[in-house]
Amino acid sequence: MKRILFYISGHGYGHATRMVEVIKQIRRQEPETEIHIQTDAPPWLFSLSLANGYRLISKSCDAGAVQQTSFEVDARATLGSFAEFYHTWDDRIPLEAEYIKDNSIYGVVGDIPPLAFLAAHKTGIPSIAIANFSWDWIYQPYVENHPEFAWMVDTIQSAYGKADLLLRLPLHGDLSAFRSIQDIPLIAGKATESPKAMREKLAIDLDVRVVLVALRKADLDMIDLQQLAKLTDYIFIFLHPVPHSPIFHSIAPNAFAFPNLVAASDVVATKPGYGIVAECLTNDTPMLYTSREGFLEYDVLAQGIEELKLGILLPPEDFFAGNWGELINRILENCPGDWSDHPVDGAEVAARIILSRALKI
Repeated sequence: MKRILFYISGHGYGHATRMVEVIKQIRRQEPETEIHIQTDAPPWLFSLSLANGYRLISKSCDAGAVQQTSFEVDARATLGSFAEFYHTWDDRIPLEAEYIKDNSIYGVVGDIPPLAFLAAHKTGIPSIAIANFSWDWIYQPYVENHPEFAWMVDTIQSAYGKADLLLRLPLHGDLSAFRSIQDIPLIAGKATESPKAMREKLAIDLDVRVVLVALRKADLDMIDLQQLAKLTDYIFIFLHPVPHSPIFHSIAPNAFAFPNLVAASDVVATKPGYGIVAECLTNDTPMLYTSREGFLEYDVLAQGIEELKLGILLPPEDFFAGNWGELINRILENCPGDWSDHPVDGAEVAARIILSRALKI
């Protein structure tokens, strides 16, 4: 049994969902490969899409960012969290190396914890990063305002420099900390059920316009849902409980594979993150989105959305006030609704490269 170990950031769902697609492709191309996954992302993100052939180690391997909502980050707390995590490295790295040796791991894939590449380097096995951003790039503006953490960026870059290869995704930031870079197409989940089948499961007619609201519970608390409830030309699907309304449908976030919900919707209302942008593009569903101040990756993703005509920006004051109706109509009239000419086979490409590097296939 040949084994590959994935270290996956638990910050947000995007890292986990795109790595699920890579794992599925590895298992499709080499069914005897066993996948080990270390992450503190919710286990259902994996069980919902991976039937077997993997072992989940529910443990944090990354510090991420400290956020209460999708629209604000506590820079000082984020840097403090990484510093605290860093001080465990001297103990963690030998333990990770021991796990790699004891389980005969052939290669490591990281998205995008620095720890992954240090552990692989210590054992001498190949390591591959997959990312559209890295934590040194994200933390750099925070460090400028908190110079006592200036050491942090160099520390992260040094760890990233131990990776043998970075598979760089589109819509990326500065990833120059990696010494070898290969560009690949987008990685995203493709719907496995038709919109008709999903609408039947959701008890929503095919001729009704559906808006999928892809936001955290804390984000929804910032939105005037009473105003949204007046938009009776639409059905709104939420992934968290909301006040009752005939046009509001609340479902658990683990009830259905997310790409199936995206494909069954006419518009996705959200904040720009790699995962949601990639899955909207892959499943031909346009976006209603708002801006995120203080997030370095926002400008990169927003530029991509505009260039692809994938969605339209709603200013925060209107977004949180629930003034969505006019923009939803504009999106339905002006966004193409078909991005099938844009390559989204990054998972298949990544799997081939990982297998060739880790398993010499």
